[in-house]
Amino acid sequence: MNASQLLIAGVFASMAAVGAQAGEASPTSAHVFHSTVPAAQVRAGAVAAAHNPQSGEAGISYARATPVLHSDLTRAAVRAQALIAQRSGTIAHGEAM
Repeated sequence: MNASQLLIAGVFASMAAVGAQAGEASPTSAHVFHSTVPAAQVRAGAVAAAHNPQSGEAGISYARATPVLHSDLTRAAVRAQALIAQRSGTIAHGEAM
């Protein structure tokens, strides 16, 4: 036997060994989680958490960044600046990027 045939035989032997140890996979062998809390209570907890994001689990509070949405520019002024930038080639327009 030459080296390539030995290499191929070794690959097949290792694949057979790995396949033999993998075991049989079936959907019934998966762990099943059984909840003791009714679905309505879970939904109510989710709604309460959404309305009060500051209170975390076990009293942990999370900092939340609130964006400042204030500008002194009008919509027309922003549009005019964008048109000037577009015409000068500062920003891309259309499919050219």
